[in-house]
Amino acid sequence: YDIKKSGFNYNKKTSARYFFVARKKNFILFPGPFKHDKKNVLKFRKEHKKIFENKKKVYAKEKVNLNLEDFIKKWQVKNKKKIKEMSISDLKII
Repeated sequence: YDIKKSGFNYNKKTSARYFFVARKKNFILFPGPFKHDKKNVLKFRKEHKKIFENKKKVYAKEKVNLNLEDFIKKWQVKNKKKIKEMSISDLKII
């Protein structure tokens, strides 16, 4: 997902609402090594199935198979420290 905007509303008591404005991505583009670096191009090719060359570099294009609920769970893991600092005990998807 591509997050366009995010923020939170806090009522200065015990609850808050965090919001995302996001758009689903159909694919992710991974930049790889330079074309002339044959050793690393081979390693990159082993990691990524669909690669293509563009000017001087090699790129990989992969489909995204992540739904919104899984995205938010990953976001929660990534922002675990911030969530703990804000004393958030529950997170609901509405």
